[in-house]
Amino acid sequence: MQTATLYTLKSKAVRIVQHYDWDEFVEEVYGKIYSIKAQPDKLFTKMQYITIPLEEVEEYKNTEITFEPFPLRFGVRFETWKNTTPEETLKHFEFDWDNDNFWAHGFFPHTQMIANDLYANGLLEAGEYVIVHVDRTYCQNTD
Repeated sequence: MQTATLYTLKSKAVRIVQHYDWDEFVEEVYGKIYSIKAQPDKLFTKMQYITIPLEEVEEYKNTEITFEPFPLRFGVRFETWKNTTPEETLKHFEFDWDNDNFWAHGFFPHTQMIANDLYANGLLEAGEYVIVHVDRTYCQNTD
């Protein structure tokens, strides 16, 4: 007589967030143009894992603002981003869309810094999150 072998699949609970929902949330809270998918270091990333809170984050070191729609250096310290408004940077560009591109592609903090700040302000619960980069045209909202 054979006995059945039980296998256990290890798993953990995570919150799945679509990238455009994350973008809209960040834009609503901070009043800034934001696009996680447009950031150069996220262009080929399909998922981003975030643990909230995360104590040690290697924050971007850049504190200078380079006014180019598609800057060669990307990412800035969280406080620099938080203390700057799109209205302030607009005067450095000929067209509004250049300012939008500047914010989406070059002027953004480390995602984990935003997540930690949202948690510190009671806007996100502690836990594991996965931001999934999807194409809206292939998704249907099931809300």
